[in-house]
Amino acid sequence: MILRVYLFFVVFILGSSLAGCLESGGGGDSAGSAGSPVAPTVVCSNEAVTGSLAAITPAISPSRLTGVAPLSVFFDATSTTATATSKPFHELEFRWGFGDAGSGVWGAGSRASSSSKNSATGPVSAHIFSNPGTYTISLTVTDGTNSVKNQCTQITVQDPAVVFAGSNTLCVSSTGTFADAPAGFCSTPATQIVSTDFAAALLANAQPGKRLLFRGGETFTVGATPAVLNSNGPGIIGSYGTGKAKIQSAAVAAFSKILKVSSGSTPTIRDWRIMDIEFDGQSNPNLLGISADGGFDELTLLRIDIHDTAGGIGFDPDTLSGYNSALNTPHHISDSLTIADSSISRMIGGSGYNGSYIVASRHAFLGNIVDDTTGAEIGTRYPYLGKAVISNNTYQNPAATKHTLAVRAPNSAVGTNHWPKLFTSPVFTEQVLISDNKFVAGALPAIVVQIQPTNTSEDGRIRNVVFERNWITSGVNTQFGLTIQASTSTLRNNIVDLTTAAFHTGFNVAGAGAAAASDEIALYHNTIFSNSTGDFFGIRLQNGTSNIVVNNNLGVAANATTTVNMINLGGTVSPLTQSANSSNTEVKTGVFAFVTSPPSVPAHFKPLSGYAIGAGVSVPVWSDFFLSPLSSPRDLGAVLH
Repeated sequence: MILRVYLFFVVFILGSSLAGCLESGGGGDSAGSAGSPVAPTVVCSNEAVTGSLAAITPAISPSRLTGVAPLSVFFDATSTTATATSKPFHELEFRWGFGDAGSGVWGAGSRASSSSKNSATGPVSAHIFSNPGTYTISLTVTDGTNSVKNQCTQITVQDPAVVFAGSNTLCVSSTGTFADAPAGFCSTPATQIVSTDFAAALLANAQPGKRLLFRGGETFTVGATPAVLNSNGPGIIGSYGTGKAKIQSAAVAAFSKILKVSSGSTPTIRDWRIMDIEFDGQSNPNLLGISADGGFDELTLLRIDIHDTAGGIGFDPDTLSGYNSALNTPHHISDSLTIADSSISRMIGGSGYNGSYIVASRHAFLGNIVDDTTGAEIGTRYPYLGKAVISNNTYQNPAATKHTLAVRAPNSAVGTNHWPKLFTSPVFTEQVLISDNKFVAGALPAIVVQIQPTNTSEDGRIRNVVFERNWITSGVNTQFGLTIQASTSTLRNNIVDLTTAAFHTGFNVAGAGAAAASDEIALYHNTIFSNSTGDFFGIRLQNGTSNIVVNNNLGVAANATTTVNMINLGGTVSPLTQSANSSNTEVKTGVFAFVTSPPSVPAHFKPLSGYAIGAGVSVPVWSDFFLSPLSSPRDLGAVLH
């Protein structure tokens, strides 16, 4: 075990970017469980696809190399270097292949039903391996001229039927029905539990190396005392038979939760999968669905449904910081938290409740539907993120004055750090990829997506965000499609439809509050559209913003009746570089045609003819909204003709 852990850290630190790279099975994955093989050793080299092998040095750091299926792995390529750029996070294109051909497509997001789960783009990515086997990971990185591929990383996924063999799989039925349990399991009285009490079943049986399955289609209850998961994995809590098991909570008068993961006395537990479960809050305004009440790493929430609760999922840093202040225990923010293919809907708790409220590092939020937080606040709110991929989700219908998605950062002002027992010095929310999502405003919010400190009085610091291939649609009260206050961030290949909005501003780049004004923001190849009357501001740059680059953006607002500004300056912006964007006249009257007019889905935004075709300049963007290679000369907008 000592040797295996040592090898893991060698890989983690050095990555697989070396000319002769080594990957070996490792720790951080509870791989010491029964039946856990060591991932095979792979010795290989980078290979040039086009151009010079020396131009790019890819780096891959997986969060784990082995574990039981379904296995979520976060892939970090942020240490990649290139001779052509000092900003590889932003100016290289990363294309991942996970070697998992049967993984299907995402059912949510801006390209729902066509976006493959077996591939991804970006300097950070994640994948869930659902079936046992050994998978070879490929990463191809390009600077537009040179492309280099790395295929040195292998992930070994263990069979749950082996890891949880025999009495390590337990089945729970409220009716005593076990005939539809997994073949070969739960056939003896010792592995069959007749109960309606979800909390009691967890307390007695959710132990290391256990798979606890509740019968699908049956209902299990939680009383005023939450169910608690506070032991180490590897483990699975899921369903058997047909459909999902439903967990319902009885009415509670005071704030409570359906399920708590971890506790004050378990700061370092890890490696669980909670999957194929429905959590029904029965419209209780005092009830949270799932809450992290202590440190918890390597938690995967897969195909869960949370609905009719006050709030959905809470990973609250105040809880952890409070434990550390009182007990001096080593709680830390969750690492390797994955939420995928799940739904969070009908939040009713009012102020202070959200669809999800999460602080995490190496976090993946993939393929989820977050719908209707009108009775609460924000769809998904991140007070802090350190490396994250938020992709292929559909967010819709947040509360009034709130947002579908909010990415924020801890207050870094001296003496006012929100969580001094978690962060001992100012930290940035950073290295966040937000891609391929669909954001639907609904009727209420003024700002659909917000990447910005909590308020103007807090010094929250955000940097290195890439926001790409997202589709934003407005509502009757919308003023801004997206507001950002950050540094060194890129907004590219997005479609913003402002039809029906109250005020028609696609992107708002914010100036200073307690935090510094936005600096070094690049906006490339975005399409901003309105079919409404009234004003149109494609991109608004507020006073004090600096080092802004705005190139190849397309604005279309033929029906605008008042002010039309493709790029609007709210004050001094210095320096500002802008080229090949729609002019104010072209926004209103330019000779131009979409493939379908008015466009209503992303494919409709493809240009058929007009001034925007071939009118662009060269920028470090290598594909369009649909991942088609960009032509030269470039078109304006998110979709290639």
